[in-house]
Amino acid sequence: MLSQLQIRLAGLRRKIRFIQCLSGLARFSLTVFGLVAATYLLDRGLRLPFTVRAVLLVSGVGISLWILRGFLLRPLGRPLDDQCLADGVEASHPDLADRLRSALDFQRAMEEDTFPESRTLARAMVAETLERTRSLNFARVARFRRIWPLAAVCTLAACVLLAGITLTESHFDIWFKRCVCLSSTEIWPRTTALRVLMPPAGSVVYVTEEDGRTVFNLARGLDFTLNVVADHGDPAEVKLHFDSLPGTGSHSTTGARVLPRVQSGRYATTFERLTRSFAFHVTGGDDNDDRPLYGVRVLHAPAVSEVRVQADFPPYTGRARVTYPRGDVEVPCDTRLTFFLEATQHLAEAWLCTGEGNGNRTPMDRIDDRRFKGHLRADSDFDYTFDLRGLNRIRNHNRVRFRVTTVPDRAPTVRNLRPRSAQVDVTPGGVLALLARVRDDHGTRAARILVERRRKRRVLDVRAEDRIGGDDGDVQGTRAFHLFRHLEIADLRVAKSGRNAGERAPMPGDVLRLSIEVEDNHQDLGGVDRPNLGRSKAVRIEVVGAGDLERRINDRQLRIKEDVRKIVAYQERTRSEAGDLQEVLAKTGTEGLKEIAEQILSVERRQNRLTVDLSGVLSGLKSNLDAYAYNRLEALPVANRVLDIFAREIRQNPGQDKARIRALVETFRAGTLGKSDALEKLIRMTGLAMDGAEEASPAAARALSRARAGAGPKAMLTSVKAAIEHQDRALEILKALTEGLEDWEDYQEVIQLNKELINLQKEIKKRTEDLLMKGNTKNNPNPKGKRHP
Repeated sequence: MLSQLQIRLAGLRRKIRFIQCLSGLARFSLTVFGLVAATYLLDRGLRLPFTVRAVLLVSGVGISLWILRGFLLRPLGRPLDDQCLADGVEASHPDLADRLRSALDFQRAMEEDTFPESRTLARAMVAETLERTRSLNFARVARFRRIWPLAAVCTLAACVLLAGITLTESHFDIWFKRCVCLSSTEIWPRTTALRVLMPPAGSVVYVTEEDGRTVFNLARGLDFTLNVVADHGDPAEVKLHFDSLPGTGSHSTTGARVLPRVQSGRYATTFERLTRSFAFHVTGGDDNDDRPLYGVRVLHAPAVSEVRVQADFPPYTGRARVTYPRGDVEVPCDTRLTFFLEATQHLAEAWLCTGEGNGNRTPMDRIDDRRFKGHLRADSDFDYTFDLRGLNRIRNHNRVRFRVTTVPDRAPTVRNLRPRSAQVDVTPGGVLALLARVRDDHGTRAARILVERRRKRRVLDVRAEDRIGGDDGDVQGTRAFHLFRHLEIADLRVAKSGRNAGERAPMPGDVLRLSIEVEDNHQDLGGVDRPNLGRSKAVRIEVVGAGDLERRINDRQLRIKEDVRKIVAYQERTRSEAGDLQEVLAKTGTEGLKEIAEQILSVERRQNRLTVDLSGVLSGLKSNLDAYAYNRLEALPVANRVLDIFAREIRQNPGQDKARIRALVETFRAGTLGKSDALEKLIRMTGLAMDGAEEASPAAARALSRARAGAGPKAMLTSVKAAIEHQDRALEILKALTEGLEDWEDYQEVIQLNKELINLQKEIKKRTEDLLMKGNTKNNPNPKGKRHP
């Protein structure tokens, strides 16, 4: 029968065994949990091969058994007798001082028959020990405080493992089959799935599938942008591995490049101006195999080798069909165009593209494998290009843009050459020199002269002889001709004022407006005449009396005389400076030529200014000569002869106004013009001014220029002498011109006195007639046909 001490020690023994069992199981569980987590993470991250997984499985089982044996089976196999338990209790309670073990020894000895000591004393000692240890709890010797952290960690690990198994049941099943059952067919799902994006619709790149490979086909020289996205995961680095593309004969270097990250989960790179084909695949994260396979094939793109444009012009232009050997053309509006295209390779299709962004596509007709044609009507300006698709399905990416410029049928332009000013003064018996330049792009049909007075219009037809020159031309070169006519002012009859109907010749005080109207030969698409009208600026014609016009001419002559006097003085100073230069050059050696050249330049500038002044004098004299001749202020046959010379020269050289003056002066100097008073003087003065402005003064300036550029003193001196000779000639002309102007002034004074005498005689005659009328009335108070009131 167990004693009270043995019973209490048996409770301690059970608690110790429980703690040993719990500790061993916790360590075993932690080992198993750790092995499960380690193999899961290793296999999930590294996708371990079968051999490694087998080694890990054997190693894990061995470690687990070793832990089970060392921390559970071995501790439980150790004996726990009462003496060992008593030692533990006494170790926890040092004040017992081996009393508990002694009590156990006495109790075991008393159970034997051969107990040599006093049994009474032994029972007393055991009873005392029981009494003393009654308050002690032997079970507290074996405490759980060391096992609680281990149990807590084990519990936490179990919870984490159970939660992981619950959340990733499929993954745990994969791990179990791979790492426990050592299945070779079970694989882990990847966390990264890389995908190459396909080109968008309408791209210059098209995709084909060839032998399990996705191939991007594009034209040589284009840029190719490769976009890769990660459908799962976001790898830190994505690599592009490239090699030669089978079947292309390309020798691309094998290698790899890191794709730049453009945003989270997206990577891209651009191959600029590709010239070689290549194969590639991408890796990143745990997507590190060579699937799927891709390729880039570079193909030759078709191109335009020749463009010809055939133009069928509208009928009204009168132009035959033209074929332009270029794509950029300029044609009249409503021209029918045929575009002929030749490509560098055989084509599957071709389109003619026009409109905004060349979005209007017109299929072209096939002539053969490389040549096509298309048709358009040019009714406005437009750009065009050709969209070509080769037999290899590649389109032309570098499209050449061509331009069609349409020239509308513009209205004719009419420019007045004579008279130059917008207002002209003429006499009733004068002639108006009308010269106009007409320009049109495709020809004119009719021309008219419009004369208006007080909203009344009169139309004068242009005769065939009034037209100078033809109108042959092209769309790039405007057709041009001249209209010329001497209009008799008396023929420009105007409507009478008041109630009396009819017309009368213009009189002083009348104001007319004259313009030229021209219509072209334009037609619409239906062939109906739709002419454009062009009109010159209106010329205001004021009819004045002959006396008023003569006074204006005389006033202008007086201003010209003052200008000529100033020019003479200026020319004399210039001649004097040139003479001084001649003396200096005669005495100067090779030194000081630079300063002399500067002085020559100053004299040359003065001479050029004199030429300009003489040109102004010539212009004034020409205006006076025109006014005198065209207004017939001197009613002599020579006046009509002058007008005939003017008309002849204008018809021969309509664009050169000086030709008629030069011809008139030559005729006068030849003595074949005829005799006159005023006209002869004006022609002589005009001829002198022309000699000075166009010959003598410019020749002096040219000689001074040669002197300034002379190589030495002798050459400079020779040129200065020549300049002085021309200056002397200019002075002679100016002096003769001065005498002519003074003679004109004296002549006009005489003419004015004669006119005053004639007017006085007319007044005397009129008064005499009035006196005679009064005398007759007194002698015959009742003239015939009159009645007294």
